Amino acid sequence: MKRCFLILTVLFLLFPRQLGADNQFIVRLDSGLLGIQRICIGLGCTVTRGLDGGLGQLFLVNVPTSIDPNAFLQLLQSQLGVSNVELDTVITVPTTPIGRVIPSGLSDSRQVNYFGRTVWNGYANQPASQVIGLNSARTTFNVFGSGIVGVIDTGIDANHPALQGVVVQGYDFTRNTPGIPSESSDLTQPVSPAVSGSAPARVNDSTAAVLDQQSVIVLSQYAAFGHGTRVSGVIHLVAPNALIMPLKTFRADGTGHLSDILRAIYYGAQNGAKILNMSFSTPNYSKELGRALNTATANGVISVASAGNDGQQ
Repeated sequence: MKRCFLILTVLFLLFPRQLGADNQFIVRLDSGLLGIQRICIGLGCTVTRGLDGGLGQLFLVNVPTSIDPNAFLQLLQSQLGVSNVELDTVITVPTTPIGRVIPSGLSDSRQVNYFGRTVWNGYANQPASQVIGLNSARTTFNVFGSGIVGVIDTGIDANHPALQGVVVQGYDFTRNTPGIPSESSDLTQPVSPAVSGSAPARVNDSTAAVLDQQSVIVLSQYAAFGHGTRVSGVIHLVAPNALIMPLKTFRADGTGHLSDILRAIYYGAQNGAKILNMSFSTPNYSKELGRALNTATANGVISVASAGNDGQQ
């Protein structure tokens, strides 16, 4: 025990940092909650929560920013029973460009019936559906979707006419509350989490067609507002008989955490989702993200991620 406190003292002296939000670490070990609690008693860290649902082997811990994160990561990695440690990555979403030209077809507000719901013609027959030959695919294969799609994103507008009757209970990982996470919940409070991290991941706004033009608020603090609803709208457009489980890991300003994405993947896989949609990307490899996706796959879940939105091959 004395050795652990001595190491912490050295870390404080050798790596002074400005005070601020805590550094967060994703830690995997076989000994579960009791094991990580014992480690944190010795090292002075705090166990925030479990990340892998009922599996009980992946945890989020934090220490003050006065301790160098890289040095503390190595210290955590050296602890008996710890198999992997990652710094929790801060995630950001690219802003929607002001003045973006929206295809005129999306503005067609004529009311049409789309699988029992009244929607804009600009949504039901938007140019993207013609590009991918959506109607032809349905006719050829006689498929209209089924099961539950977990949408890991900014939440959803469950009151949108196009999505009535297809949204099931999900989870808001930004507030740790079950239910149907509304995107509007971010509009009345600060939306920027302050957590130190490495290079940001990005939600890919260009993958989402527009449900209607009112889905976008062009304000810097709400740059990603509507993203989850638009993505859900695209899913419903392609698979109208599927149900949508919103898993909110991003706030309206487009920020979130890798740890919340991990929680969402495990939650979806353990709560009935058959497909996980992830319209975001990160420039850095995460071993735990790969492990979470492999676990979901082993449980029969198909994970779909965006790629190529930067225009590069």
